[in-house]
Amino acid sequence: MEQLTIPRMVFGRVARQGDRLAVRHRRGGVFHDLSWNQYGEAIADVARGLEALGLEEGQRTAILSNTRIEWHFADLGTQSLAGIAVGIYPTLLAEEVGFILRDCGAKVVFCEDWTQYEKVVQVRAQCPELLQIVLLDPEGVQLGADVLSLDQLRAKGAQLREADPGGFGDLLKRGKPDDLFTIIYTSGTTGRPKGAMISHNNALSVCRAIEELNIISERDVSIEYLPLAHAYERIGGMLLGLYAGGVTAIAESFETLRDDIITVQPTVMVGVPRVFEKIYDSIRNSVEQSGTARRKLFEWALSVGREALPYRLKRLPLPYQLKLRYALADKLVFTRLAQKLGGRLRFALSAAAPLSQEIIEFYFSLGVTLLQGFGMTECSAPAAITTPEDPAIGTVGKPLSCNEIKLADDSEVLIRGANVFKGYWNNPKDTAEALDDKGWLHTGDIGVIDADGNLIITDRKKHLIITAGGKNIAPVAIENALKSEPYITEALAYGDRRPYLVALLTVDEERIQSFAHEQQIQADDFATLLNNPSIKVLIDHCVEKANLTLPRFEQIKRFHILPGQFSIEDGTLTPTLKLKRRKIIERYSELIDEMYN
Repeated sequence: MEQLTIPRMVFGRVARQGDRLAVRHRRGGVFHDLSWNQYGEAIADVARGLEALGLEEGQRTAILSNTRIEWHFADLGTQSLAGIAVGIYPTLLAEEVGFILRDCGAKVVFCEDWTQYEKVVQVRAQCPELLQIVLLDPEGVQLGADVLSLDQLRAKGAQLREADPGGFGDLLKRGKPDDLFTIIYTSGTTGRPKGAMISHNNALSVCRAIEELNIISERDVSIEYLPLAHAYERIGGMLLGLYAGGVTAIAESFETLRDDIITVQPTVMVGVPRVFEKIYDSIRNSVEQSGTARRKLFEWALSVGREALPYRLKRLPLPYQLKLRYALADKLVFTRLAQKLGGRLRFALSAAAPLSQEIIEFYFSLGVTLLQGFGMTECSAPAAITTPEDPAIGTVGKPLSCNEIKLADDSEVLIRGANVFKGYWNNPKDTAEALDDKGWLHTGDIGVIDADGNLIITDRKKHLIITAGGKNIAPVAIENALKSEPYITEALAYGDRRPYLVALLTVDEERIQSFAHEQQIQADDFATLLNNPSIKVLIDHCVEKANLTLPRFEQIKRFHILPGQFSIEDGTLTPTLKLKRRKIIERYSELIDEMYN
């Protein structure tokens, strides 16, 4: 274990599990299965292909692609010859791609398709160290000496394997646990991305710590769909699944996720809050559109689930009458809803941003164990997690065994341990700001630790609103209260140096259209519909309802409904669907000023 690297961990699984199913990946609507032997062979061929291109130990490759099976091959193939694989979000613009390629000094870039290839072409003259482009899907691209398809690269590797059968084993001996396996560029909410240097031991320490919790095993099936360029899916999803030795299913896209879940029937699932919020919205919307009888049945079952929740959380037997009612609710409602998540889900884990307690309790009431975790790129994804045995709703759980957590004098969360990164690539200034001289990582998150040792994250340090009256306000709780209302999809609270709080809201177009139809409201388009007085009254009622759950100084006094949704494409969301606050505030500054006139 002391000499374990990620490739040696993976090929240990290959040796032990051979012809057992390792990975399922969907292409063209059909799932294709790979055994551990087939999976290992593909990785080895890519590694030998890169060796044939001249890639040396410690040199970098970049992967510019959506999540797909070939991402695994490029990543683990690079690592297998002690190289460093750098993921790049496929939503980035050419200029941003060029910055990362230059900053990490990538020798090879794996491009998903023609669209991503064109970005690299635009900036290639500015990337003097870039020698080779490899296309995962080469359709529409003219191949040549410096532009290969992945199949061509694998063919080079296969030739080398046949000529030198023992060579791959020699490659696997190169790496050391303290070597970098990746540089992960944080998507960030402002400014240029910073490259977090993560070692093999950083990532594997997290896997070992989660293994100790006995919540995942070889019997599990997980589903991968979040960006692999992000630490959460890369380490907490892909690598943890490989470490546990279960089956990893790779969704074709985020759009196919619902069907993919039903097909693969995952037993464990990780996601960001927006994923679970959308499932929640979908269930509530479906219920609202159903007949009166079905709606009343659902609300009855949900009330039974809530009544049973305190017993289930404490792992106590239900009183006899409640047990009978819960069994009936489970048969008539909960089991059917569970089919939307495949029917076999033991637990789901939400991380990357806070999730409202109301939504967590909703899932638990339906019989779905929804856990929360906390971490960041700089601590190799998770640093704390709740468990099925100790769900501690409202918290993000206790620290993993690989790290310790404490609070600074200003309540900032500090982390120290084997999973804490080695600093930022080519950036000593920001490294010194993130890591103090005692090895504590300053997370920028504000939190408290409860009497049971569970961590509660209240907000980001830089997101705190200080009103003109001197009140310090954490906006996340306010935004979650607003988003818990059925017609509101996203909310940004604002009020820094202002006399009261206002909000920018996005709304559920389908529900608004349905409401308009019921009320016989006519409009030429959705933007016009949002200006209808009845719609404004509807959303006003939602805001007032959310305000009832908040102290007076945290209540929203005015709001503006935006005609569209925040998105990754328009630059208002990060790739993990968190609000880019500064970008949104800058874009809608005039609307915000109007709310204070």
